[in-house]
Amino acid sequence: MQKESDEYLSKTIGCSKRLISKTLLLFTLLILSIKMNAQSKRETSLTREEYIEVEKNVKLHVTDLGNGPAVVLIHGLPLNDAMFEYQYQELVEKGYRVVGITLRGFGKSSKPFGTYDYNVFAEDIEEVIKKLKLENVTLGGFSMGGAVAIHYVAKYGNKHVSKLALFGAAAPIWTQRDDYPYGLRIEDLNGLIALSKTNRPLLLQNISKIFGATETSISP
Repeated sequence: MQKESDEYLSKTIGCSKRLISKTLLLFTLLILSIKMNAQSKRETSLTREEYIEVEKNVKLHVTDLGNGPAVVLIHGLPLNDAMFEYQYQELVEKGYRVVGITLRGFGKSSKPFGTYDYNVFAEDIEEVIKKLKLENVTLGGFSMGGAVAIHYVAKYGNKHVSKLALFGAAAPIWTQRDDYPYGLRIEDLNGLIALSKTNRPLLLQNISKIFGATETSISP
């Protein structure tokens, strides 16, 4: 009986040791998992946001790439920040951090009911620049984006911007007048506005023909 009792005790102790070992292993794995998850969260927090909230319920889509001196690009109407696809690559390769902002009402940005004018666009740009903590920015704008960029500098000065770049800017105005023979005739612009209310796809097609690239200059 003593022998059987000793064998039973030995087996019990052995099972207890294995159970303790498994428990310790599971506990160690749990601790490692928690640490790895925390590290993953820290790394995720360092990634750049695709959307920047400029006011409650209003977020702007941004493309934020590269490292170095900051270049902020503003698109024209009726486009979005994707228009700078090839410029992004070029600037990043040259050692710049490039941020393309899609204005509210365009592309993937919020489209809230309310005021849409250069003043609102400038305020939105200021919020993005502040939230990304950008300094000594080169601010560039194409077409309407050029006019928006000019308005931004007129409103905020050189607080964050050190250089201004304009690409075919719609400035000082977009339509012709007696002392300014450039741009569209006012009746042509009114025709575009009227078309936006009846046949928006045709409006986009017509506007696309204003740009330098023709239907045969790029691949289908």
